[in-house]
Amino acid sequence: MKFVVSKDPEISEMWTARIYFKGTSGTSKPRPVLVINFSEDTGLYTIQEITSIGPKTPPIHYDGFKQVIEQWKNSGLDEKSYVKCAPENTHNVERIRLKSYIGVSDEDDFEAIIQKILESRKKQSLR
Repeated sequence: MKFVVSKDPEISEMWTARIYFKGTSGTSKPRPVLVINFSEDTGLYTIQEITSIGPKTPPIHYDGFKQVIEQWKNSGLDEKSYVKCAPENTHNVERIRLKSYIGVSDEDDFEAIIQKILESRKKQSLR
């Protein structure tokens, strides 16, 4: 009998994860996410939600927190997508919540996403 070892997520990879609409239980939906950090201390992965819904015109509140994934095809995504960079779309999750591997973010995309996350956090802290 062969055992298949599941790959652990790495920073800059995209996976599917169960995202709960309110808190950590109840109604949820499998969504693509970007792994942005891993804590050795807690064993938790920090992830950002990904959406295929682009910013609206004129933009509403959260549209300013979306960062386009330019290389979405090369990253394994099925359609043009955006990382939701608002702090509310950041989650710390256990490995078991990360279900299936999608692909790896382009280096330039990942850098732009991290910058947008930092900018979003700064904007939120000024409120």
